Amino acid sequence: MNYDVILLAGFGGPRQLADVVPFLRNVTAGKAIPDARLEQVGAHYRLFDGHSPINEQTEALRDALAAALLAEGIKLPVVIGNRNWHPFTIDALRPDGTGEFPTIQAAIAAACARSPIPVVAGCLP
Repeated sequence: MNYDVILLAGFGGPRQLADVVPFLRNVTAGKAIPDARLEQVGAHYRLFDGHSPINEQTEALRDALAAALLAEGIKLPVVIGNRNWHPFTIDALRPDGTGEFPTIQAAIAAACARSPIPVVAGCLP
């Protein structure tokens, strides 16, 4: 099978203080956790100015994967699509105006207690 893109599916994380509670809302979606509790948990991010190192770690993994593939003669873009924060998976795979999603090969870069991320018609919800 020929692929158009390799998706590195990640968890995502906040990049600044203003992102922390909205990020935590995404992580805890469907669990009815009050914002007051999210603020308490979010306090841990204040130690790092709201910044999670998972973003740079995922970007470094993407760069290393792209370089390793290129060394093997595989010239495919490697994009990051996160479940919980920007860039979200659906945005990473947004159609280019054709109305169709690309054919992807996915690599999961995030361990999570949730059920596996479903792949439906070549895109992740």
